Formats: sequence, C-alpha cells, structure tokens
Amino acid sequence: MQGWDRWSFRINALELLCTVPNFSVEFDLSSSPYARSTLALGVKYNWQTWHSLPPKLVFNMLEVRPEYRWWFRLPKREGKKNWFSDKAFFAGVYAQAGNFSIKPGTYGIQGPLYGAGASFGLDFPLYSYKKFALDFELGIAAGLLVSGYNAFTISRSGTEYVNVPEKSRKMHLVPYPAFTEIKACFVFRTLSIKEKYTKVDQAKIIEKQEKAEAKALEKEQKAALKAQKKEERAREKEQKAREKEQKAREKEDQTKNEKQEQKDE
Repeated sequence: MQGWDRWSFRINALELLCTVPNFSVEFDLSSSPYARSTLALGVKYNWQTWHSLPPKLVFNMLEVRPEYRWWFRLPKREGKKNWFSDKAFFAGVYAQAGNFSIKPGTYGIQGPLYGAGASFGLDFPLYSYKKFALDFELGIAAGLLVSGYNAFTISRSGTEYVNVPEKSRKMHLVPYPAFTEIKACFVFRTLSIKEKYTKVDQAKIIEKQEKAEAKALEKEQKAALKAQKKEERAREKEQKAREKEQKAREKEDQTKNEKQEQKDE
C-alpha cells in the first residue's frame, strides 16, 4: 500500500442525525500488505451553539477520541462464498476526552467526560471507482467513564438556564460500563476494504497448488489404471472367445474325421 492507500476518512451518519458534526481519520501503521494495525483519531463538535432562547432539549458534545485497531478476516471455506467473504473486522481500544451538555427533559447536566474502553465492528464495500472507494462501517464502543457535572434547568421565564446544585455531582467513576458510541459510518478510501488486510501467504499458496497438482495426477493415474484394466479384461475376453472358437473348430474337425473313418470302414 502506497500513499493515500494507507488513509481512510469517516463520517458517522447516526451522529449527524443527532445534529453532532463529526469526522475521523485512520492511518495504517505499515505499508506492507501484511499490515493489520491502524491508528485513528475522531473529533466531534457541537458546542456553544447559539440560540435566541434556551432550547428545551439539549444534546451538545465536544470530544476527541484516539483509537488503536487490529483488523482481521474470518477464514473462508474452500470453493464457497458466504456473508463474511468481502468483510473485514476490527477490534480496538480507545480513549476519549471532552465535554457534554445533555438535557432530555426538565433537568440537564453539563461537564467534562473522560473514558477508555474497547470497540468492535466490521467494514464492507459499497462502491468502487477508479481512484476512489466508498465503504460502510458498523460497530460499537463501550468502556468506563469518569465524569462530573452541573445540573441545570430552564428558568420560569424561559429566558435562561439556572443551576440546580442538589442534582450536581463532583468528578467520579461511573460504576458500570457504558456504550459510548454506535458506529454507522460512511468510509472514504482510495483502496476499497475488500482489497485491504488480505494477508497472502505465498508458502501456503504453493503448498495448495502442489496438493491440487498431486491430486489431479493421482486422479489421472487412477483413470489410466482403470482404462488399462478394462483393456486387459477386454483382451482376456477376446482371447477366451478365440480359444472357445478354436476348440469348437477342433471338435468339429474331429467329428468329421471320425465320420470319415467310419465311412471308409
């Protein structure tokens, strides 16, 4: 892989539907066709949005997420195609840092957010062009979070937010793992995912070819041996028929001679 073939760019369509602009870039750590490791960096920004009046529903986010991924493919069955044939899977670890402001109802919370966890998913091809490919990615990410937040609500006049100290919390470790991202991404590459992360073992290919050639030779030898045996049986049958015919002639001649001798007597 050379140049831009080692890069990929993503946009999460689900987050766009939630009005969160996002973008991530991924880079292959090696240019070798045996490469499996990548580093990615994602950014989400929907912060300090301006409104003439405070909205009742809030979903604002600022986040930076570095991620390491290991790509792999499931083994294929010889001579058979299955659902996994053109798909590449990844497993990764990530860290995240940023701020959030969420208000789904009467009360909202706002504060910093830090976390780390694991991700898993798959990529598959959508469209391929001469110098460009569009793939699609599905995946999830989950991990532990450290957060602290200030609670707020809308004032009675509806013109500003007011703090609610009794619902606020200091920095703390969230006591349970949480899903931090659902991936439904459009992926832009110069080299489609169907052509990446496909390890080719030349020794195994040669071994496979040798086995196929040996199998074909064995089959050919068996066919030749079978034909030879069939020919031998045909010859034996023909020889037996000749011998039978010869005996019949000899017997006929003997009968004639005996009749002639009797006649002479």
